[in-house]
Formats: sequence, structure tokens, C-alpha cells
Amino acid sequence: MQGRLLIKHAVGGRTFVDTAKTPAAFAVNELPDGAGWAFEAKLENGPAVRNVLSWRRELNVFVFEEHRQPVVKHWYYVDPESVAYDEASSTLRLRAVSKLAYVPDEYAW
Repeated sequence: MQGRLLIKHAVGGRTFVDTAKTPAAFAVNELPDGAGWAFEAKLENGPAVRNVLSWRRELNVFVFEEHRQPVVKHWYYVDPESVAYDEASSTLRLRAVSKLAYVPDEYAW
């Protein structure tokens, strides 16, 4: 999926990963039999990765399809036990068990 990956602390709203500010390759693949989605992001081991691992039980993960107009936002519900970092390949991996897709422009604030 093309777009922007955003990983935030669900409680405090602090941003851990934002590929719009710090570009990083990432992929989201739908798992077979409706088992969810697998994420992989190429990230250097540093504060962002350490925060994601530390707060794995309190993450909000979003993917913005910015190539579409209006932008479509996907909000994924992460399985905290799936969050892992592979030092050898500099890859953050996680799995989402469900998601909500919506168009932010359709909501009046």
C-alpha cells in the first residue's frame, strides 16, 4: 500500500513513527483467511523503535492513502503480542487484527 504510516501512543497521542516526517519503506499485506494484516517497516533501531516496543499495548497505527482524493485513512487495531523488531534486517513487524477505513473530510468537526 502506498501512503503514509503513522504509529502513535494511543493514550498520550505522542507520535513514534511518521513516514511523512522521517521517510521509511513500509508494506502492509492482508493475511489469508481474514486473519488480519501484516506490517513491515524499515527503521533504524533508535528512540522510535524503542518507544513502539515499550508501548506495544497502547498503539494506534494508521495508513493514509494520500494518492487518493479525498485521502482515505485506515486505522488498525494491533495485536500487541505481534510487535517485534528484527535487528539484523532493521525491520519493525506487527500484525493488526482489524481496521476501520474512513475519509476524514466527511466528518465535520
